[in-house]
Amino acid sequence: MPFKDTQCGAKVMDREIASKMFNKKFITKWLFDVELFMRIKRYFGKTEVKKRICEQPLKRWIHADGSKLSIKDSVKKVGQLAQIAIHYR
Repeated sequence: MPFKDTQCGAKVMDREIASKMFNKKFITKWLFDVELFMRIKRYFGKTEVKKRICEQPLKRWIHADGSKLSIKDSVKKVGQLAQIAIHYR
């Protein structure tokens, strides 16, 4: 799915979809956004999900210092992306 930024912004969905997408524990801690999109893709199918998901750019951004991610966490993300890809294949 061609997103510019999965980590930024709000994810809005109706109650029925939310209950299906959040009924199981997520594989990763930091990449739940990516996994959420994979769950939605699996549930609706590749063609239908493109019709249902809409990315809207932010009109304003305020940077907040103090990120909790370390270099080690950034490296872990690569492995976690692989875990998600394998799980939802």
